[in-house]
Amino acid sequence: MPYISFSLDFDGCSCILFDATKDKVLKQVSSPAHIAYYPVVINLIEAAKEVFSETLNALIEGYRKTPEVFCGSNRQSRLLDNKIRTGLGSPDSALDMLSTYCTERGFLFNKFLLIDKYRVQADGSPVADGDSFLLENEKTYDGELDICKKSNEWDPDKIEILCEQVKRAGAAKPDDILDFYFLDDDLKNKIIPGLKAYFLANPSALPSNVRLHLIKYNWQELYNPKYLQLGTSKDTFKTLAKSLVQPQGVIEHCELAEEAPKTKEAIFEISPPREASLPVIEVIAPIPAEATDKKEPADDKEESKADIAAPEGSEEERTTESESSLASSCYALFKNEYKVPGSRKKIRMSLPTQNHLMKKNLG
Repeated sequence: MPYISFSLDFDGCSCILFDATKDKVLKQVSSPAHIAYYPVVINLIEAAKEVFSETLNALIEGYRKTPEVFCGSNRQSRLLDNKIRTGLGSPDSALDMLSTYCTERGFLFNKFLLIDKYRVQADGSPVADGDSFLLENEKTYDGELDICKKSNEWDPDKIEILCEQVKRAGAAKPDDILDFYFLDDDLKNKIIPGLKAYFLANPSALPSNVRLHLIKYNWQELYNPKYLQLGTSKDTFKTLAKSLVQPQGVIEHCELAEEAPKTKEAIFEISPPREASLPVIEVIAPIPAEATDKKEPADDKEESKADIAAPEGSEEERTTESESSLASSCYALFKNEYKVPGSRKKIRMSLPTQNHLMKKNLG
């Protein structure tokens, strides 16, 4: 019977497991303009969370001993984790939340971070795996993380991250078969195809005793005005969320092909990967005025009049507009990029711009 390991992306994927995500979203939809949708958003979040948990539980069945979990996020150092959570206005560390979750579930959390590969001790010897996880501030790194200071993403294609993780997972059980599951929201549909292409082109990067399973779970697609409507039940969201658990294939050495556990086939149609029944519809938030309009800002009095003007259109049109605004605002919490309407141009969203959007859309 094989062993099992997971690598879980955080932002937009496994973050749904935590109350911090629920609290953050609900805080943004608590305004008078959208209070009617509060129960709907709760249904969405709880459904997405249950589907993620049930997916893990189903995958674990049929394997022996304790599942091992790696952090599959780009947050591969304390410095980067702190930078990202500060930028998102979150008081919680993704690394600590994943670690706590594994403890509560009885999973083994592997504290290896990619920075462990590059950090060295005073005598020049490498640090032990997991050593960087215990460090609490950027001063400890003594300038080694320039890459983290320049970008919010370390190894954006996640190839190096996954190579190091499967190497360690496979080496820990050299005489056993290991199924390694990587789950990611892959918003731009680039990470998983890139990983698949890399490992197929470089079979030596995958230990001979490891089967690599690639699964996409982008629960944010539930932020679709088509589904984010008054009266949408938790069961409906759950059905939609299940369709978003999309296996993208298995990469394995030939001698392992016939050793796969039967439970896996019952959970997913692994080969070929199935298509999601939920259409992939990108919900784009409106561009803040200052991002697209170079004109001088309107007079305060005129702006005040516009704010109190009666809404135009029928009640049905206003409801649809409200739903779209709500969906866009929720979606923007996890997607820091805007697309200019009518073009392919995209604008990177800064934190001040994000705050402006939330105030403008949610009142």
